[in-house]
Amino acid sequence: MKKITMIIITVILIFAGVNLTFGETVSKNENVSYKEITISKGDTLWDISQKYKNDDESIKDYVNKIMEFNNMKSDRINAGQKLIVIINS
Repeated sequence: MKKITMIIITVILIFAGVNLTFGETVSKNENVSYKEITISKGDTLWDISQKYKNDDESIKDYVNKIMEFNNMKSDRINAGQKLIVIINS
């Protein structure tokens, strides 16, 4: 009986830990939206990052986020190119 009780307690603790871990991740991302933008001549990822990043996020981190989200290997962009930017409210 003690063995079954310990198994039940262990399972409950595992589920509680998983719920807390993933529940926090979901709640942090609730206010995330995405916007498709078209690059204009003279635009840079730095300029775009300054416009769309959060106040508490560095421009460099946001540039990296844009590059990763859009599967970019280089920070070079061209007029007419479309990118998805992440907007956290």
